[in-house]
Amino acid sequence: MKGLPLAISLVLWAMPAAAFVIEQNAPPANPAEAFWAVYEQQDVEAAERTLEQLRAEHPDWRPSLELLNALERLHARAAILSASRDGDARNALERYQQRPQLQARGCEDPELRWAIARAHARLDQNERSQSLLAGTLSECAEPAIREGTIAVYADWHGSELARQSIERLREDGEISAERAGTLADVAGEAVSDSPRLTETFANLDRRAERGQETKFASHILESRNRAAANVFGWYWYRLERPERAIQWFQRSREWGANANAIEGLTRSRLAQNQPARAEAIARPWRERWESVAAAYRLAAIRLLDGEADPGPLVMQAITAFAQSRQNRELWLSLGWHRKLPRQADSLKVDTSPVICRRKSAGGTRPRESWGRSSL
Repeated sequence: MKGLPLAISLVLWAMPAAAFVIEQNAPPANPAEAFWAVYEQQDVEAAERTLEQLRAEHPDWRPSLELLNALERLHARAAILSASRDGDARNALERYQQRPQLQARGCEDPELRWAIARAHARLDQNERSQSLLAGTLSECAEPAIREGTIAVYADWHGSELARQSIERLREDGEISAERAGTLADVAGEAVSDSPRLTETFANLDRRAERGQETKFASHILESRNRAAANVFGWYWYRLERPERAIQWFQRSREWGANANAIEGLTRSRLAQNQPARAEAIARPWRERWESVAAAYRLAAIRLLDGEADPGPLVMQAITAFAQSRQNRELWLSLGWHRKLPRQADSLKVDTSPVICRRKSAGGTRPRESWGRSSL
């Protein structure tokens, strides 16, 4: 402090050294804050990535039970939305009813409420669908959400019922006459044939008019709607046109992996007598979706019943699946596959349960006499 006035020197000498430390010991920010910021976006994949990154950056940090429960809710919500988009209305409603904490009120999560309203409408539960939409209109005054709700209402229940709902809001004093007019315009613009066409092709077991097919195909390609593409695929499948079915299931698959498309591709390849291709399509997804697992079992059985050698890797995959599922038909096909004795040492397949069951059924017989699975 040489050269400083005495008064200043005394002040500096009396100040503690900690006064010159600038927030070096400030507590670190809670890592969970980064997760909650992403959670607000309701994007389950982004939330998963954020959690993995936080765990990597903070090895000693442990997410709270509240955070893990929130992530689980995001997964449940994503599964409901996916089922609804894919046209699996029953699955969507079952998952929704099992999760009362997702059943929002007011302006909370309108996307989920619209998805559930569509699911009810697909199952002809129109009163429930309309009640949910009417409740959203009444409980949430946010203009964008009301416009989206009216669009869903008109699309699935017609513009007239949508306008009646708008008029009730106006009569109750919840919206102005000007606002009612704006919503009525939305209702008129939202009406389209797409839901009706989807329902039509979902139930047809005969050839539709060519004009309807063209219109539906155009709608699917313009909207890139996976659920509608799957509906069109199953339409062609029922008409025993697997080559056309494959085109639409493949488009649905390209727009996002989903159970309906994978199952449709698998069964269509089987209809073309291509069990090897069917098995390869379903194999990566067989543990994820039960409907795909059922199609995979059928493909594996058909492949084992054929003359071609599936190869050791495919045999290993089928054996692992049979062991995990304990499926009787698949075990029988494995046990009676003519090349199994030569491969048994490398695959370490225990066929004794299969042989015992076959003997207890009245002696051993060639596998062809048992017929094929009805899966």
